Amino acid sequence: MAATPTGLFASVALPTDDSVNWDALQAGIAEAADSVGAALLGGDLARSPGPLVLDITVLGCTSWPVLRNGAEPSDEVWVTGDLGASAAAVQAWARGEEPPKAARDAFARPEPRVKAAQCLVEHDLIDALMDISDGLAGDASHMASASGAQIILDADAIPVAPIAIEILGPEQALEAALYGGEDYQLLFVTDPGVVDVEYFQRRHGLKLTRVGRVEAGEGVLLERGGERLALKRGGFDHFGGEI
Repeated sequence: MAATPTGLFASVALPTDDSVNWDALQAGIAEAADSVGAALLGGDLARSPGPLVLDITVLGCTSWPVLRNGAEPSDEVWVTGDLGASAAAVQAWARGEEPPKAARDAFARPEPRVKAAQCLVEHDLIDALMDISDGLAGDASHMASASGAQIILDADAIPVAPIAIEILGPEQALEAALYGGEDYQLLFVTDPGVVDVEYFQRRHGLKLTRVGRVEAGEGVLLERGGERLALKRGGFDHFGGEI
């Protein structure tokens, strides 16, 4: 929503077997808050039979919150960064493998795109905005539904993380980008031809990629090889566990 983080509350329930290093956990929470200029304001500490329970609530402020419901026909669909690395790390762990550092960091230390979102708002570029937490397919579906429009994703344009391709191969890496989740990059729509990719790269060291367009209709379609295909599913299902 392009808000400025101001503070956070952390509620923690530590396992009774003392398997969690409380000092390290506190340091990690404080580091995450400091990285976006927020203060750790308080919270709650309790015991749990396990596992660790960690609940974070972040406060922010903005004079213009950007919602997910502003996509209109003829708009362009963009994302920041690369997608699929976090899901590739999870799949490596599921196979009993240790993922490469780049994939592990994508999962364990995602960078909040706070400054990038604020930059887009400052330049009055975006019509709708959200982060990608449930996979590009799932979150594009949320945006399309909220906007009452249809989003067409270009499969060949999706910026799949190289480390995801290294771990999974090209096809499975694309699946991870579409359905895996926890990338925490930005998904946004703009009027055609207004995004200055080179300026954004210079200012934030972060690439932007146009991955599709908005049309009249509903839902999300994947365009590949001249065909429009229905998505296999929505985003990551935390209760079904499908990656």
